[in-house]
Amino acid sequence: MPVSESRVGAVAVGRVLLYALVVHTPAGFRLRVSPDEWETLGVEMGMTVEVKLPGSDRRAYFLRAVTYAAPHWEWAEFVRAPVRAGSQVRRTWADLQEG
Repeated sequence: MPVSESRVGAVAVGRVLLYALVVHTPAGFRLRVSPDEWETLGVEMGMTVEVKLPGSDRRAYFLRAVTYAAPHWEWAEFVRAPVRAGSQVRRTWADLQEG
């Protein structure tokens, strides 16, 4: 899969803000996070969540895969979620904790 660009920056997944390496792909992006950061996000494979990437607006993404890459790192692969009339973005565990 060709990669268009990568950078480290502030990423908001649901209501959780973290600094992570973001690698853009034609279908979406991959996010490199530590296991602790991943647990804080509370996102599960198959969920659709709102994500704000550096330099872009918030939009819905579908979590397609999570891969353990090396000691202390995980890659989460997100793709653009289809927009359907009446569809809702599911909230993450962190969002539900805040009410």
